Amino acid sequence: MLSCREVTRRISTEDGTPTGIRARMQIRLHLLMCRSCQRYQRQLRAIATAARAISRQSEPDAEAVDRAAARVLAAAEKWNSPGSDGRDGSP
Repeated sequence: MLSCREVTRRISTEDGTPTGIRARMQIRLHLLMCRSCQRYQRQLRAIATAARAISRQSEPDAEAVDRAAARVLAAAEKWNSPGSDGRDGSP
């Protein structure tokens, strides 16, 4: 079984390169059982989404950056609130 440290490292360095089926299955199994790693993965996705939205603008202004940062922080607070699984605001 992979440790949280190994899973978060692998999730953080995903760059689209194919990994073996065994490694993918180990990560998926770990994510099924570990809420902390699930939250970490969702937070990384939120950050990536915000970064893509900013990069689509020809010249992102400070307000756009602030709005994107606020969305990421709000999502992180929702995901990290006690009793929440981060989906639709319900426990």
